[in-house]
Amino acid sequence: MNKHTLALCMIVKNEEAFLDQCLESVKGIVDEIVIVDTGSTDRTVEIAEKHHAKIYHHAWQNSFSEARNYALQFVTSEWVLQLDADEVLEREDAALLKKTLAVSDNFTSICVPILNYLPDGVVSKFYYRRFYKKEFAHYEGRVHNQIVVSGEAVIKEIRLYHFGYDLSPEKMAAKHKRTLGLILKQLEDEPNSIFYRFNLVRTLRNMGDYDQAIKEGLAALALPNVQDRVGYYLMLINDTSQSMLLSNRPSEALELCKLALEKDPLNIDILFGMGGSYVALENYEQAIDYYKKWVQAKKQTNGMPVDVAISIDTWSMDGLVYENMGRCYRFLKDYDNAIKNLYTSIELEPARKEAFKALALCFIETQKWTEAIDVLEKAISNNHGDSFLYYKLGMLYQKVGNIQKTLENLEHSVSLDDKNSDVLSTLGQIYLLVKNVEKARFYLQKSLGINGEHIGARITLLQLSLAAKEMESVKKQVDEILALSPQDVNIFSELGEICSTNGLYKSGIKAFEKYLQYKSDNEKVWHNLASCYAQTGNFDSARIGYQTALKINPMYAPSKASLQYLEQITA
Repeated sequence: MNKHTLALCMIVKNEEAFLDQCLESVKGIVDEIVIVDTGSTDRTVEIAEKHHAKIYHHAWQNSFSEARNYALQFVTSEWVLQLDADEVLEREDAALLKKTLAVSDNFTSICVPILNYLPDGVVSKFYYRRFYKKEFAHYEGRVHNQIVVSGEAVIKEIRLYHFGYDLSPEKMAAKHKRTLGLILKQLEDEPNSIFYRFNLVRTLRNMGDYDQAIKEGLAALALPNVQDRVGYYLMLINDTSQSMLLSNRPSEALELCKLALEKDPLNIDILFGMGGSYVALENYEQAIDYYKKWVQAKKQTNGMPVDVAISIDTWSMDGLVYENMGRCYRFLKDYDNAIKNLYTSIELEPARKEAFKALALCFIETQKWTEAIDVLEKAISNNHGDSFLYYKLGMLYQKVGNIQKTLENLEHSVSLDDKNSDVLSTLGQIYLLVKNVEKARFYLQKSLGINGEHIGARITLLQLSLAAKEMESVKKQVDEILALSPQDVNIFSELGEICSTNGLYKSGIKAFEKYLQYKSDNEKVWHNLASCYAQTGNFDSARIGYQTALKINPMYAPSKASLQYLEQITA
């Protein structure tokens, strides 16, 4: 066995999608490639042959460790690199690797950072023994197999990238299901294993089974000597507390995170969890404080945990942390700091669509329409355009009087989502403003086809019918609106005014009386109701209406004058 030589040792099955890039990453860096195939039916073996690997076939025994230990017997090099097919070695770090192996007489393994690429562009980071001397190592465990290496370890920034979690939801679900089954089998043999207890909780969390993750997490945290394994103790708290947050239990999550900070006050995952817990509790000042601590700890440690066994989930979340701080400042109406932090978030991660939206809302809430437009236009240029964004942009262009841009953006919004009754109704109303009755009617009817109780669409269609003097249709539409139960009952007052203005006094009476069923202390509505009664010749009811308005507000001039006139004409 030649000193300082290095073998890539792998077990594979049906890995044609990833294997080529994996083997390309070690080309010219390793001295040999040993691959054990456990039953591939795709092009895996062909790809391995192309890279001149030593290939061996071995039946799958439902144990990753058994397969890895089987593969080790074929390695002839002093050092071993363990990679999965969905991982690659950073070739820029080859020089550091070579230098490290050249002075490796006094250590037997190398801990290196593994960067996990997750959905939505998130990258987690953890350190693991992936380089080791063959004669000092073996594997244990069916799943999430642990490498057991005697002797000393060193930590080196030789980066590995893992893409196996950035899969489609269907493939991830199948992966989690397989992993869960293997973990449960392992726990039958080792029920008190902190390592497998942690992996059980993490798998349940990843599967979205938060209640069971919390239950298993709390049970694991109650085991004796759990705090002796600092890394797994902290990760157990992180996964359990995150499951609590996702189950709307922020107070419990907060208390767990406080326990973890006693062990590792610079753990950025826990600091992130503290911030999230305070946000959920609407304590935005405290949330900001912990997000700031996250930023400081990240700079101080570069995400390096107190224990190299710890996976750092929030290692790449700088942009999200600044976005969250910006949101907190916005809730506190501190718009200057909100805008500052949201701009920082976008600079760090231009892919943060929600940061663009939050920034635009800051400008909207401070009535800075032009700045809000600029932000949303920039979001679109970064390929963040969605139905909501185009809708907001359209409404902002209406604010600055650019109706053409308003229509363009609302049309684009509808092209992306033609099932949003609010957007459809708004587009119909804008077309009515520019007197395009045909398009206005089209979008309003389409809105009602999706949501028959959409009040805005119904009122606008009513106005269209009034303009066309379709009076029988108008009366029918009024009765249909009155049969609804809108959240905002002021719509009934508005409807009454529309009716009375257009001489539909009986319909106006129905609308005003409907409003007064909910709010009986509005002198203006009582006055309008009385005036409708007066127009229909029902002077007794009109008198009662004016008198009621004056009981509510004795100084209400319109009712004083109307009541005086009524007394004169009925004397």
